[in-house]
Amino acid sequence: MATTISVSEAAKLRKRWGNSPCDHPRELLVEYIDNFQSKTGEYVCPICGEFFDKEEKKELEKKRESTSSNK
Repeated sequence: MATTISVSEAAKLRKRWGNSPCDHPRELLVEYIDNFQSKTGEYVCPICGEFFDKEEKKELEKKRESTSSNK
């Protein structure tokens, strides 16, 4: 699986996915400007295209850890 995604590809994912719920996989993609010369500082779900900043990514990881430890 790719570890990076361009801004325009992320936008296409969001448009295709629509407003359906997504569980967001463990591996988020690093978003880059379309020419892949620099990072945007965002992370993107490879399924639905939702983007997360560093703090949101940390919160998502904490939520997953607490959910998995409750099983």
